[in-house]
Amino acid sequence: AELKDGIAYKGVQNLGAPINSEKDDFGLITDKDRGTGYFSSNRAKGVSDDNLYSFRRTCRPLDILVYDAKTGAPIEGADVRIVKNGSNQDIQQTGIDGSTKICLEAQTDYDFKAIKEGYATNNVLFSTMTQSSKPQMSVSIYLNKSENTILRGTVKREVNQSPQEGVKVTLRDEKTGKEKTVVTGPDGGYEFEVDPNRNYALRAEGDELATNEQPINKNKKNKRKVVESDLSMYGTGDVFTLDNIYYDLDKFFIRPEAARELDKVVALMKKYPTMMIELRSFTDSRASDTYNLRLSERRARAAFDYLVRKGITPSRLEARGYGESELVNDCSNGIDCAESDHRLNRRTEFKILSVKGTGEEAIGK
Repeated sequence: AELKDGIAYKGVQNLGAPINSEKDDFGLITDKDRGTGYFSSNRAKGVSDDNLYSFRRTCRPLDILVYDAKTGAPIEGADVRIVKNGSNQDIQQTGIDGSTKICLEAQTDYDFKAIKEGYATNNVLFSTMTQSSKPQMSVSIYLNKSENTILRGTVKREVNQSPQEGVKVTLRDEKTGKEKTVVTGPDGGYEFEVDPNRNYALRAEGDELATNEQPINKNKKNKRKVVESDLSMYGTGDVFTLDNIYYDLDKFFIRPEAARELDKVVALMKKYPTMMIELRSFTDSRASDTYNLRLSERRARAAFDYLVRKGITPSRLEARGYGESELVNDCSNGIDCAESDHRLNRRTEFKILSVKGTGEEAIGK
């Protein structure tokens, strides 16, 4: 609960047994992980009116069992996606007995989805929002044989290839327009069951992330049972160093290999027409700080002009020189370094300022 002047006024939740009872329970103190603690209560069986109790959280286990719907045989190696309060969590795999186990959390709605190649996916709902004197200790999921394909993948942040949590992934059937949606968890994973004879559109979107869309075409010929399709996300604040955007000493002209790298930026900005970026140029430490700052500004402007010539609207671009302020190695003033080391500092980066864009920027090419 949230406190105001020492009084709980918002978000008050009943913790359930054994913490809460029908009596007066108060003075709850816990460690930072809410794993152990103390509280006072005048519940029955106490030594006196108000007594001090200690507690330690333990696992409340739930067995998840996956079976073949026709034969009743346990299915080994089935993936079970744990969905908690609407968001994907971890994924577990059944053992030889068709089971896996989790520790339940209080006040949580679960959706357990069983996925296995050659079977139609199925799910079962489970909730700990209510208390029971005889808590359920297992759930069973039955899978039917199917010719459908399993579409699965991982949503990753392009800048560091780490899984991206909190992304809404939507699969749309291009024929019927029907949509299925999941929200990625810490592993960035998603799974859908698809008809191999249909075309689909896959869309990933999230806060401060550029929406990524890609087609999922018919899989009729090769009849693969599992199709992998990872999704990369670009986000506000991401900084990318452009490979091979190096400059000759004291020059600011775009070299041929640099042009090829800038063409990739052009393609990216045309794919995401509301994206806005800052072109950031850096020099090595030779020459004065003032001279290097001005040189880096000219280099950033050269990259800016190149993108404009390729059709990118100027209002979507910013150019800024940083001089020798952010060296990538130890080649600072007075340090003897090889030319190849100095050249690493003469580089250009781009930083994503915005992925959504408004007004004039939204119509840029």
